Amino acid sequence: IFFMIAFCAAIPLMVTRFQKLLRNPLVLCTLAFLAWVGIAFIIGIYKNNRRDIIKSDIFGYMNLFLLPVMICVMGERKHLVSLMKIIIWSTVAVAVAAIVFSFFNFFPFRDRIYFILGQNGLCSITQMGQNAVRVYFHTGSRYCLVAYMFSLYFFLNATQMKKRMLWLCCMSLLIVAIFLSYARSQYLGSVLAVLLTFVMVFVKKRSCMKGVLLGTFGSVIAACVLIGVLTVAQNTNLFKVAFYRIAITSTIENAGENTDSPFIPNIPGESTDKNNYINFDAEVQSLTIREKKMAQLAESISQSWLIGNGLGAAIDYDNGYVEYTYHDIVNKMGVLGLLLFFSPFAVMFFLFFCRRQKDDSTDLVLLCTVLLSSVAYFLFISYFNPCMNTTVGLSCYVLGMMCFSMLLVYPRELSQTSTEKTEN
Repeated sequence: IFFMIAFCAAIPLMVTRFQKLLRNPLVLCTLAFLAWVGIAFIIGIYKNNRRDIIKSDIFGYMNLFLLPVMICVMGERKHLVSLMKIIIWSTVAVAVAAIVFSFFNFFPFRDRIYFILGQNGLCSITQMGQNAVRVYFHTGSRYCLVAYMFSLYFFLNATQMKKRMLWLCCMSLLIVAIFLSYARSQYLGSVLAVLLTFVMVFVKKRSCMKGVLLGTFGSVIAACVLIGVLTVAQNTNLFKVAFYRIAITSTIENAGENTDSPFIPNIPGESTDKNNYINFDAEVQSLTIREKKMAQLAESISQSWLIGNGLGAAIDYDNGYVEYTYHDIVNKMGVLGLLLFFSPFAVMFFLFFCRRQKDDSTDLVLLCTVLLSSVAYFLFISYFNPCMNTTVGLSCYVLGMMCFSMLLVYPRELSQTSTEKTEN
């Protein structure tokens, strides 16, 4: 409903700026991908693929139609800054909730709370061992890194020490929320996004490198202190829980060969320190399911790897839906569809690294840096999770494209509102 209201309300603006939109390379790349989605839809109908999955695919990719809406509506940097703050504070609220729910084993009425959260699709709470629980908000936990990057931007632009400490606290809370999700892909994706930020700042605005390092390491140290407090309060070594969940993935097949190694999970049933911090059986079952899905996906892709099998193409396992976004795209739209999907990101990278800008302000560089690294984070974790073909990932993708359209494609046509004035 909100999607349709936003789109319909922006139609007059899109009509008046139609020629400008058609000159935008990011819009053209997105339209080319959506056209290919239409072809995949026809193929899916022709092959009599599952209609419920076809419907789900269409509703997911429809979020890309928000791109021309946001380009037309958000005409000044202050609009973007306001949206970034909304994302930060709403996600910080999720982070605080994650910290509270990490004490789930100490709650009264746990069954009732668990049912309400799960029934409404808000959050999943999973026992990890001892008193530790995995708190995973299906939308908010994935957006914590995005909010972290936005907070880093405001941290670097803040002139008053109180404001810098405020943004540093937000960054620390968001790191703790990422930690409590115990999501291996998000751990690695967050590290890669931060490293990408270091590289981009070093290449484009080396003078900001000291502030980036200060904010990053300061927030990490503060987050570690807070996790330590939670460890003492819950009488559970949360660092060990995260360590064993990471270590179990790469070594699950060798589980019985060298159980004395700290990197190898122990055999189920043994009363050991390692088994106290991880549910071995659950991890084995999860990885087994993933392997079966990947095997069936590979077989399906081999039937039509270039153009795909059409929307609604499903595997014959579980409910037919797939967690791996890019394998899913190749299965339904082929390699051509995947290349078209990545084309806007390739254009954004080109604009950032190759195109010289007259307005090479710190504000512009940092905005592009945090948004590009945030989109890169979603693109990475989508290899393991269904993010980039749903509202969760596509909303960040659209936000990144809108920002680059505003600041790099047509910077002269927009108000150059400074961050300092916006803060005031």
